[in-house]
Amino acid sequence: MNLSIEMPDAKEAVIGGIAVNYYEGGSGSTIILLHGWPQTSYIWRKVWPELQKHYHVIAIEMPGLGNSNALPSADTLSVSNFIRQFCEQLKIKSFHLLAHDIGAWVAVTFARNLNICSNH
Repeated sequence: MNLSIEMPDAKEAVIGGIAVNYYEGGSGSTIILLHGWPQTSYIWRKVWPELQKHYHVIAIEMPGLGNSNALPSADTLSVSNFIRQFCEQLKIKSFHLLAHDIGAWVAVTFARNLNICSNH
C-alpha cells in the first residue's frame, strides 16, 4: 500500500466574499467530493488517484474546515447554496456528488433543493 499518496495542489475560490480551498484533477465527467466533520478533503487521498483516472474530480474544503473560511451560518441549506454558487462560478453544469458524514447532509439538501428548483 502506498502511504505517500498526495493530493494535488490546493486552489482557492472566493464565493460571496468567502474564501474556500479545493482540489482539482483528472478529466471526464465531473465528480464533486464533500468531506465530513471534523475532517478535510485529505480523507479522499486514497481514492483520489483512481477517481482522477476516470473523472474530473473536485474536492471542496467545506466552509469553516481545513483552509476554508466559515460562512455566517453553517446550516445545511446555507452550505448547499454555497456549493451551488461554487459550481456556478466554476461553470460546472453537470456533476456527480459524492459525500461522507456531514457532507452527505449537505449533498441531500443540495439534491432536494435542486429538485425543487427544477420543478418550477
